[in-house]
Amino acid sequence: MGWRRVRARTLQDLVNFTGDLRVHDMTVESASGFLAYCGELRRRDGKALSPSTLRKVAAIVGAVFRHGIDRGACHVNPFEGIQVALARGLKANSR
Repeated sequence: MGWRRVRARTLQDLVNFTGDLRVHDMTVESASGFLAYCGELRRRDGKALSPSTLRKVAAIVGAVFRHGIDRGACHVNPFEGIQVALARGLKANSR
């Protein structure tokens, strides 16, 4: 998947996953849960998302959190240093 499609889908998936969870309440566990949630999603052709796509997802959301830190909306980036392989082994409901 190209970056543009991944970026658009990632932001919508983040909203779907977090629901009413506030940005500054996200933890490393909820970030890992989000990546696990994305790992359970399927592409249009029914195949699982690749580790490369999941790394793009983590990079995109990490960039959003870095921007939030710069703007004072949050103080911690829960996606910083998360390993995609670790996140795939967790359950998706770890908000």
